[in-house]
Amino acid sequence: MTSNLNYAGISNEPNFEGDNDINLQNTKYYKKKPALYDGESNWEDYLVQFELIAAINKWSDIEKALELATSLRGTARSVLTDLRPEMRTNFIQLTAALASRFQPENQAEMYRAQMKSKIRGRTEQIPVLGQDIKRLVRLAYPSAPIEIKEQLACDCFIDSLNDVDMGWAIFQAKAKSINNAIQVALEYEAFQNDRRKHGTKLVCARKLLELATSLRGGTRPKYFNRFKTRDADQFYTTDNRLSVSFSTENQAEMYRAQMKSKICRRTEQIPVLGQDIKRLVRLAYPSAPIEIKEQLACECFIDSLNDADMEWAIFQAKAKSINNAIQVALEYEAFQNDRRKHCTKLVCAVNENDNFDLKREIYLSEQVDDFSGRLAKIENNRKK
Repeated sequence: MTSNLNYAGISNEPNFEGDNDINLQNTKYYKKKPALYDGESNWEDYLVQFELIAAINKWSDIEKALELATSLRGTARSVLTDLRPEMRTNFIQLTAALASRFQPENQAEMYRAQMKSKIRGRTEQIPVLGQDIKRLVRLAYPSAPIEIKEQLACDCFIDSLNDVDMGWAIFQAKAKSINNAIQVALEYEAFQNDRRKHGTKLVCARKLLELATSLRGGTRPKYFNRFKTRDADQFYTTDNRLSVSFSTENQAEMYRAQMKSKICRRTEQIPVLGQDIKRLVRLAYPSAPIEIKEQLACECFIDSLNDADMEWAIFQAKAKSINNAIQVALEYEAFQNDRRKHCTKLVCAVNENDNFDLKREIYLSEQVDDFSGRLAKIENNRKK
């Protein structure tokens, strides 16, 4: 005897009364079962997979809402309590409620900050790091084209490695996507691991040869000549490698490197800095849409200021373009300059008051000394 309940405990033949009758179809068996969602993993990734499973099972919107609701666990299940009964069976409203809880809007700045501070952990695998960076880029720049996301993810991946030699290997390979960068990084890591093993063998061999030499009374074994160090002249110098990599067809990488290293000089004016950053962004990302260029230019401008208070002022102002950021920076600079002048006046006034008090004390001391001298003279005259 077969049960008329599916795996989620929902009857295959429900009989709802009222205007909102729910007619479940295609629920006699499941081609694919959706995974459970507890709010810990990424909501967008889960929803994409759930939509694909719903398409395989040919679920209606009502069925998708019920299947999604019964697949929630932990903190995700508590969202159902806050919804009205009719919203729990509405797939659009249910997904909107879950998205607002586990992936709220206006968090692009937070994900961009996480991108900047992303560093590979000591035991973190390269593919895991790459996957995490892909997720951050997707959330930090949701409206960017795919090719721009690939460039940003590749740059972020190189910066997060915290390994200059590996970063240079990826840069030399001219990786155009993060997948290419991950592949080069894996090859480089495997090469270095093998080289370390080979180096360890050579060190052990040298120690044995030294021991053999000492045992033979200083006699050098004939096979010692096999262990020669390679001539350093066979490697390219840094200048030669830079001239090759920064050729005409690879100028975009150079401009992106200049963007990362851009710092406001001591006497550089803020509008001049902003104009230079606009130029670098335009050359570094020539195919990016205008709004993406504005975001990148604004972030580069904030990073280049080298002033935490001014950066925070721009961040608080929620500047959406580099022109807004420049305006806020100019206003903050003018405010700080005026504040310094006011503080200088206060210091001068305090110094003047201090000088006045000092002069008054000196004057009173002199008057006391003069008065004491007169009293002493009067006392001497009386004794005579």
